[in-house]
Amino acid sequence: MRIIFVIILGLISFNNLAFSKTKILPNSLLEIKVVKNWQPFANMNIFKQNVDKPYGIKTYIIELVERENINCTDIFNNVPELKNRTKDNNKTQRNWYKCQHWLHVEAIKNPQLVADLLLRWANNPQMMSFDRGEKLAQGFHMGSTMGTFVTLYSIWYNEVSFDNIQKRNKVDLFITKYLMNFDRPVIDRGEKRCKVKNYKSVLKDKVDSNTCGNMVMKVAIGTILFGLRTENQQLLNHGHDHIYVVWSQIDPDGIWVNNASRGNQNFGYTMENIKHLSFLAEIYHNLGYDLFEHKLPHGAKVHEALEHSYNLLNNFKLNAKYAKYNVGSMWTKWSKIKKLTQKEFIESDYATNTYWYKGGFKQWNETHARYSIRYKPDTYEEVKHFKRNKIAVTPNFPIPMQAMYYANGIE
Repeated sequence: MRIIFVIILGLISFNNLAFSKTKILPNSLLEIKVVKNWQPFANMNIFKQNVDKPYGIKTYIIELVERENINCTDIFNNVPELKNRTKDNNKTQRNWYKCQHWLHVEAIKNPQLVADLLLRWANNPQMMSFDRGEKLAQGFHMGSTMGTFVTLYSIWYNEVSFDNIQKRNKVDLFITKYLMNFDRPVIDRGEKRCKVKNYKSVLKDKVDSNTCGNMVMKVAIGTILFGLRTENQQLLNHGHDHIYVVWSQIDPDGIWVNNASRGNQNFGYTMENIKHLSFLAEIYHNLGYDLFEHKLPHGAKVHEALEHSYNLLNNFKLNAKYAKYNVGSMWTKWSKIKKLTQKEFIESDYATNTYWYKGGFKQWNETHARYSIRYKPDTYEEVKHFKRNKIAVTPNFPIPMQAMYYANGIE
């Protein structure tokens, strides 16, 4: 009898992971076409007036890099081989991550830095190869960095210059080839890609969650913006193919499983990566496309995914059914925090490293202004440059969302 019971439990568990499928919706983003003389925002001058205003953008990471004596210019000009595990190699990875953040901040006042760096890489394309170091480290960081730097280059495209048109063409060709050759590679050895038809596929043992995760999202956004900027429909479609795969891991209730499953770090992963939705909503807003009402592959709308994250602010256990799988969280398990009360949670590092709760919804409203005023008017208040916003610019987001909102016109 006991054997039968164990078998039944096993079948139930298998069913939950293997058959978490809904009727998959087509990728309607492929209907979006490039436009002539595309601009990222309705008013670039307003964007420039607001982009460097959020508190901490000019200070925190700049001071950190100086205090730790990290030469980011040298690191980017001579891309290191990134490897895993050992203390020295982890330091190399951490420095790369800090320098990515550093350049995002420096590029706000001097976008020419990004253009010059991309030209160096165009002249030495082997530097950005996934195969130079260990694939997990090199693949994640090279993909992430190219994604955000191309995003910056696409936004500031008309504000940067080269000595001659040949250099501009060389950079554009290098970026185009790099992005078109990106195929969401498996960077954890021996593992498989995420399955679009199964929104829980990242919970399975041999699926590499990186193939539909944050790194792919950053490459996708860079690909979309550069496709729009260069009026390259093939590139735009390629970016939308990536987005479709990443968003296939959002369940019918709007829970982003790839982020929600990250053990006791799920809150930080969710709050950071949900910003991609508001970022793209501003890009599509200027194309006349309402991304908030867009249906994701498994049926939820974009605004419903944002609503889940909004609700997570008041109940950190909303991700519990996925957090317990501890994806990529060998040392940061859900069991460490699952018994905390909400009050205990918001006073812990798991919350305070991501969100400043004493400000209520201020940080959320500044980051997701267009969503909030439209869908959460009861808690919305206009917040200009909230001084406690911990996530205005990060290694994942090269510009503050609020500047994009004002540049496209407030609602």
